[in-house]
Amino acid sequence: MDKWLLKAAVNATTATSSDDGPSKKVQKLHNIAENTKTTESPNVQMESLSSKRRKYKDEYLKLGFSWTMVNHEQRPQCVLCSEILANDSMKPNKLTRHLVTKHPEYKDKDIAFFKRHEESQKASASVMNKYVTVSSKAQRASYVVSELIARTMKPYNIGETLVLPAAIKMCEIMHGSKYAEALKSIPLSRDTVKRRIIDLSKDIEIQLLMQIQQSVKFAIQLDESTDIGNMAQLLVFVRYCYEGEILEEMLFCKSLEGHTTGEDIFSVVEEFFKANDLLWHNCVGVCTDGAAAMMGHKKGFRAKVLSIAPHVKFTHCMIHREALAAKKLEPEANEVLNDAIKIVNFIKARPLQSRLFSIFCNEMGSQYDSLLLHTEVRWLSRGKILRRVFEFKDELQLYLSDHNPTLAAKFCNERWLQILCYLSDIFEKMNDLNSSLQGKNSNILSMGDKISTFLQKLTLWKHKYEAGSCEMFQCLSEFIEASNANPREIDSVIKTHLENLHQNLSERFRDLQTGELHWIGNPFDTDVGSTHLPLTDQEKLIELSNDSTLKIEFKKKSLTSFWVTMKREYPDISAKAIDVLLPFPSTYLCEATFSKLATLKSKNRSRLDVEPELRVAVSGISPRMDVLTAGAQAHPSH
Repeated sequence: MDKWLLKAAVNATTATSSDDGPSKKVQKLHNIAENTKTTESPNVQMESLSSKRRKYKDEYLKLGFSWTMVNHEQRPQCVLCSEILANDSMKPNKLTRHLVTKHPEYKDKDIAFFKRHEESQKASASVMNKYVTVSSKAQRASYVVSELIARTMKPYNIGETLVLPAAIKMCEIMHGSKYAEALKSIPLSRDTVKRRIIDLSKDIEIQLLMQIQQSVKFAIQLDESTDIGNMAQLLVFVRYCYEGEILEEMLFCKSLEGHTTGEDIFSVVEEFFKANDLLWHNCVGVCTDGAAAMMGHKKGFRAKVLSIAPHVKFTHCMIHREALAAKKLEPEANEVLNDAIKIVNFIKARPLQSRLFSIFCNEMGSQYDSLLLHTEVRWLSRGKILRRVFEFKDELQLYLSDHNPTLAAKFCNERWLQILCYLSDIFEKMNDLNSSLQGKNSNILSMGDKISTFLQKLTLWKHKYEAGSCEMFQCLSEFIEASNANPREIDSVIKTHLENLHQNLSERFRDLQTGELHWIGNPFDTDVGSTHLPLTDQEKLIELSNDSTLKIEFKKKSLTSFWVTMKREYPDISAKAIDVLLPFPSTYLCEATFSKLATLKSKNRSRLDVEPELRVAVSGISPRMDVLTAGAQAHPSH
């Protein structure tokens, strides 16, 4: 190519791309060069091909130059100042000019002098290479330790104040100080650990969003709570299909500025969806705690979602519904519960009384030495405190007779004690139901079966009690037997409570129609004709139910995994089954994560941006350490 043509191409590119980045300029130059190749004469092309890069010669060392490889070509490197020249400078006169101009005091030195400097230069390069390699390993160790700190929800500074010093001490004891010295290069300062956790969180979020995009359909559960810094935190979990399984992950945790209305909650969720290309069209279900801000028909979160995605199915958390049904008591039973709470508060709310009662219990040889506090937000507290009060009835009567005779008199009332025993028994059974509804990877079918089972038990207990049996209420039965009390004294209280409890549960779970979905729970033992599926789907279900190999697979896999794997062979009925199994039946994951958030954001860390650490702490996705370490420069600890 002629010199003027190349110069014109460069000038034209510079003029038209003054705002472009280096890569765009290079690409434009490349395009111009490609276009002008066809106009070159054969002689010019041959001349270009015949031109060769200059090679290093050993005699150049007398001029103070060795060589190094840069962009696949040899370049001269001064052994005195380590400056690297262009390949065109690989000429004796240019090398001599550098030596005379920049190092005139060494121009008369012999080759042995320059040889020593060359060896020293190579040794320094080897040390630097080893140093960078060690730092790269240290960086990976820094990421791994930071992940452990996040998963254990410890303060950031624990890395440099405890983890690293402990590791160095252990290494010194086990392997000697030589190996322990290498650990000192691991960067674990407070700010470094914070940056590492943010990087880990971003990588997990990237993987999560990629998996959701591949899944297409997804469901969410969300809840809002106030942390110790009086900040309203909105927590959202997502459930989706990926690699033959239904997975559950934290989608995000955002602070709500100002009000926490349904519109505010929707705007935060909508903003996240738009920023990450998530479509409401692909959302099949939303589970909330049933609060007015969530379920309002006009301005609630539900109303906002249904206005743009009317197909989304909303679910009121089944655990909350069960807890609400259990809260309603008859007046006399409620009075006994309040009396029990007063007794507990009289002792537990006063440090001196609590200590004295503990000493009193130890002197009497009691099984326990303290009472339990009742908290409304804790689902299982009522059953536990009533059981403990009954087990302490003798100790409490003796202790309160000297400190509060009014409360002590309650333990002399036989009717009061019988109701206390019954409440202790029934709440224990409600606690068992509540605990069975908690946990990960639950679905509406399994939880609906547990509710239906409990309703049948309530009917059975009522019939048994009416027949004169108290065996299902262990505490009450033992008390009646030990005290020879009249078992019929509280008939009206027990019967009324059992009836009302059955009615409350039935009303709150009237939307459960698990019988129609029996074919999902067990496709190999169902009456296909009784299902509400279209004819073609019924035919496919018959084919599936008569496939012996699939029957074996059904026994090996979980219910959700089985229907996800049926996508290819039976896409229509598989899609219908997944639409039922995918939505969350409860907000358990949000509730459990709020407990972790309370651990993370304590009074000593009230300004913490909790989302990165919370994501790493609860996520089941492993960060890609190779990607993270490859994308960052290694630095030693400082």
